[in-house]
Amino acid sequence: LILPILAYVVLFINGQYIMMMKGSPILIALSLISLVLIINRKKLSSPCENKLFAELILPSFFSQGTLSKIFGIVFCVALVWVMLTNSCNIFYLVLVGFLYLIVLLEIFSPNPRKAVVFFQLIVTLAFHVFSTIFTHAYYYGWTDIPIHLAWTQTILVDGFVTSILGQYMDFCLFHIGSATASLISGISTYTALYLTSTPLLVVSLVLIYHIARYFTHSHLISLPSSLLYIT
Repeated sequence: LILPILAYVVLFINGQYIMMMKGSPILIALSLISLVLIINRKKLSSPCENKLFAELILPSFFSQGTLSKIFGIVFCVALVWVMLTNSCNIFYLVLVGFLYLIVLLEIFSPNPRKAVVFFQLIVTLAFHVFSTIFTHAYYYGWTDIPIHLAWTQTILVDGFVTSILGQYMDFCLFHIGSATASLISGISTYTALYLTSTPLLVVSLVLIYHIARYFTHSHLISLPSSLLYIT
């Protein structure tokens, strides 16, 4: 509870108001969760699997098998839609959001299989990223993606990393990897940027799950952690 409050104070003193705004979803959530855990600390004296979230388990009607079939149908509809329209419009976004919702329901279904949840998360992530790569000029819209592309292109043309990268030197290996992928495959640096970052996201997904599982001993906390990380 002290850490997010301290983070806000430090950011405020340093005038990092934009960072305060960007960090609010994490810092506010962390504060609220900390309060809930403090209030219910007596119930946590002997934590066990599903103890905190037993009441959130869905009825047997929401079995993972049924939800997986719905997931497959929605995924096929989204895939056909992108292929026919060659665009990622609001209907496509609703379908992708629905896919993530189905996965969330599966997590809280009776006895979910972790491998199935991971597979669906990876498939949805890959579909979302790759479909937007080939239908939109810029995936993330107004961010520093153009700067990352510029540095990747610089490395590709010059063949070495220069100090002109500034603070982006922290990501130099990422840029080198993207430039190398572009050089070897012949694809654009823009496409290579996502082809190299998506596998890293998938690996991180599994890592996030195991870290959360180590500290919480609960798949009902660890699986949603992975879901939130991917979204």
